Amino acid sequence: MPGDRTSQSERLRLAERRRQALHLHAVRRLNVGEIAQVLQVSARTVNRDLEAARAKAKEQLEREAESAERLSDLAHDIDSNYVAALREAWSAYHASSPNSAGRLRALNTVLTATEKRAEHLRALGLLKQVPESLALGLSMFGLTDQELSAHIKRLEETK
Repeated sequence: MPGDRTSQSERLRLAERRRQALHLHAVRRLNVGEIAQVLQVSARTVNRDLEAARAKAKEQLEREAESAERLSDLAHDIDSNYVAALREAWSAYHASSPNSAGRLRALNTVLTATEKRAEHLRALGLLKQVPESLALGLSMFGLTDQELSAHIKRLEETK
């Protein structure tokens, strides 16, 4: 429909003028009169454009803040679950007798949970890089399920 194209083009022109007005005011530090001269509109139009641009920017910032808050809540929940698993695994480790299958399972759980916790925090952008000492320790001592089963079997056979 021709009317829709005209209104669409008018909306785009208006949005661009508002963007320019906000840029000239915030970045170039021009006053309303100077902006009106540059854009060839009235000072009243500049004031309306600045008000509309500020309202849109505020709305966008609020949406971004809400999204960041949801991300923060999710990260906190994930981290809390890992911390709880780590506490439980450490308790099981300390409650187990040395060289027992339970102690080996608990230690493997600690290593795996620590590695997964770091992966999730890194994926959320909250951890830039896993510290090298942690990565080396996890790669040296973390066991796959098969390796863990084999070690537990050996431990049980030596008893």
